[in-house]
Amino acid sequence: MKHLYRLAVILIVLGFAGTAVFLILAPDIIPAHYNFAGEADRMGSKYEYTLLPVISAGMGAVFLLLAKQARIKKWTSFALIEKIFLVTAIGEILLFHGIGGAAMWTAMHYFG
Repeated sequence: MKHLYRLAVILIVLGFAGTAVFLILAPDIIPAHYNFAGEADRMGSKYEYTLLPVISAGMGAVFLLLAKQARIKKWTSFALIEKIFLVTAIGEILLFHGIGGAAMWTAMHYFG
């Protein structure tokens, strides 16, 4: 199970590293919201994109702490519960990093 803990932490760190690279490369003002036609209807600061890795890290930390509690408190079927929390943490981290990465990619390649 330790490899799942390490994987979750590595993914969180990679999310912050990717966002840092984006902040270095992105212009100061970028599209922050799009309508259904794919046109930017609000421009904003590039620092708004730091929200997704922060949310991802926070939620991932909650699931990691719950997994750790399942191990420490020896809840019923604690091994299974711990694994469920760890897999959920990794899935949530990947989901938010995917959303953030797609949003950053779109913002960097917007020519409107």
